Amino acid sequence: MKILVVTPFEDNGWVWLSKHFPEHEWCIVNLNLFGRNKFFWFTKALQSIKGSKKYDIIITHAPYMTLCVALALFLTLKAKKTKHYAFSFNHGNGLFFKGLLLKIAKKVFKYTSGFVVYSKAERGIFNRKYDIGLDKISFCHWAVNPPEVDKIPASYISNAKPYVSCMGRNNRDFETFIQVMGNNPQLNAIIVCPEFRLLNIGELPSNIIIKHDLPLKEAMTILANSIVSVVPIKDVSTGAGHMTIVAAMQLGIPQLITRLETVDDYFLDNKHGFYIDQGNVNSMSEKLNELIGDTEFYEVIRKETAKFSEKWLMEHSAVTFLKKYFDAIQNDKALPKFPS
Repeated sequence: MKILVVTPFEDNGWVWLSKHFPEHEWCIVNLNLFGRNKFFWFTKALQSIKGSKKYDIIITHAPYMTLCVALALFLTLKAKKTKHYAFSFNHGNGLFFKGLLLKIAKKVFKYTSGFVVYSKAERGIFNRKYDIGLDKISFCHWAVNPPEVDKIPASYISNAKPYVSCMGRNNRDFETFIQVMGNNPQLNAIIVCPEFRLLNIGELPSNIIIKHDLPLKEAMTILANSIVSVVPIKDVSTGAGHMTIVAAMQLGIPQLITRLETVDDYFLDNKHGFYIDQGNVNSMSEKLNELIGDTEFYEVIRKETAKFSEKWLMEHSAVTFLKKYFDAIQNDKALPKFPS
């Protein structure tokens, strides 16, 4: 197949999974759109589909990119004739389409051939919000190569051991985590977040180190050397935290995660760590001490985490799913709904 991939990503070297499918002819366009206004997104989407007739399928990544391309195809009267598939269709920031954008989404998504989301729960969410038929929504784990980490950690990381890590950009309840760590002075903690997230947090407990906007490798080194990763979520109505959760799973790090339906496909309570109640200081504190207080149980958790990760969360899992997805497209079969 001749495949056009359109993304809003910045890295021109990002080629998705194309290296695993050399039998197809790929054109990958990374438009570097984050931080740009909505009209600019649509203009670039319109430009990207000018030569769409020479491709067998179009694949988009990220919800707003998908919306812009779907609208561009609709307005240029190409929607009915084009096979358009939306991957990475998850609203991790909780910003679902509303108002006029919601009306547009419901109109143009009727012509989009398929959607791939990162949790089973999101199949239901987008079915309800955007009137997308469940037969067009597939679930595939967010599966990638394990993160790179420094063999020799920075001195502040080594000196903080043993410590608990808490990191992320979107939808994190750092306030509850900070309160919990203040109540547990026997433990150190390292938080990694954008600088704007903690501007009005006040005085921090002395056992907490804050790092802002680190290079990915350094952040993953912090995660890899922590005894527990905590992912406290503010808004449980949307997907969030998958990058941190998957990375911790791949590194064999037990976790405490706010009970969240979109995480159930990645994290098993009492097997990979513990679910904690949203915004509940006592729940987080109790589960943290329970997890690190039983050495034997802790080691079982580490082994089970690595085992699950190897089966479902490595890049080979995504490649297997995409192979089946492409086979369905080429042979006019029903799209696979779940990984197997």
